[in-house]
Amino acid sequence: MRLRRGRERAATGMVLLEGRRLVRAARDAGVELEALYVTDPADVLAHGVAHASVVPDDLLLTMATTQNPQGLVAVARWRPATTLPGGAARVLVLAGVSDPGNAGTLVRSAAAFGWDAVVLARGSCDPTNPKALRAGAGATFATTVVAGVDAGDVAGALGADGFTTIGAATRGGTAPEQVDVTGRIALFVGSEAHGLDPAVAELLSTEVTVPVAAGVDSLNAAAAGAVLTYALARRG
Repeated sequence: MRLRRGRERAATGMVLLEGRRLVRAARDAGVELEALYVTDPADVLAHGVAHASVVPDDLLLTMATTQNPQGLVAVARWRPATTLPGGAARVLVLAGVSDPGNAGTLVRSAAAFGWDAVVLARGSCDPTNPKALRAGAGATFATTVVAGVDAGDVAGALGADGFTTIGAATRGGTAPEQVDVTGRIALFVGSEAHGLDPAVAELLSTEVTVPVAAGVDSLNAAAAGAVLTYALARRG
């Protein structure tokens, strides 16, 4: 399914990868590494990149966005997808999740629990944000990630295509175990501060709420989304 994208500045297609785990995950997923900068010459051979440079520690730190890039930084060529995979039955939609750590964690959760795709709608973090990539721990490259689309348009398109569209709500929604997951489902997670935009929520089929103990107001977006992607991953 192709999702309609807005008129926004095209992504450069270049992403910054820091640390061995993330570089290895990208390479294993078939992502093209344009350049590799390392402080240990052995890493050049270990990662098999033609365009590799050995640089001093202090120079590597100026390239990185973290204080501990593990002696390795790479530039890779990767863009979000423009379509959902054929036959997708579980789709996570981030509708206003702006924190990079939360966005990356949710991508990682979706991949871990077998969801077919993650859509980062406009207003959510850019999936190529270095912090989001690190929080995703390579899952960004292991699943289909779509970005730059309107959450309302996604809700309408998925609903028209036969998906049950489910909004994560702080309170008042159906318990996860009571949600009908016999068909295709799409879970919408809203912003950290305000939840789902009411204009998007009213387009959805139903709401789901993670029950919490008395005295606890709610879970944050990443925690709630992780619980729900696990609970709703079951097949009917």
